[in-house]
Amino acid sequence: MAGLPIQLLGRSGHNYPFQLYPWGQAFRGIGGIYAVMREKNPFVQAVYPLSNDVGPGYSVQYLGQTGDLSQRPEHHHRQDDFQRVGATHIAVMTESSKLKRLAIESDLVSGMQPPLNETNHG
Repeated sequence: MAGLPIQLLGRSGHNYPFQLYPWGQAFRGIGGIYAVMREKNPFVQAVYPLSNDVGPGYSVQYLGQTGDLSQRPEHHHRQDDFQRVGATHIAVMTESSKLKRLAIESDLVSGMQPPLNETNHG
């Protein structure tokens, strides 16, 4: 199943290509970066754009990386937090190199400042 293509903007100004899926989508056991997303209420407009907004319909709540997308974020230790913030979608970008994943994750977290990354729980 192909996801909806979206771009996430890092602090460096680089746009990273992700695929957006409904929450609960199963993935193969490959490395990648993932973004826990929340669909915004289409009837409410923010007065000020937030750095974690992605287009008109979604906001990034958490960014992470893993060597096995089949295990994260569905089995993430912050699952309760994901439910609390109303996670509705997940965006993924595959990348086999751990060094590249860590660099991309850092760039995106610095640029988008997702609320759940600010607590340093991993």
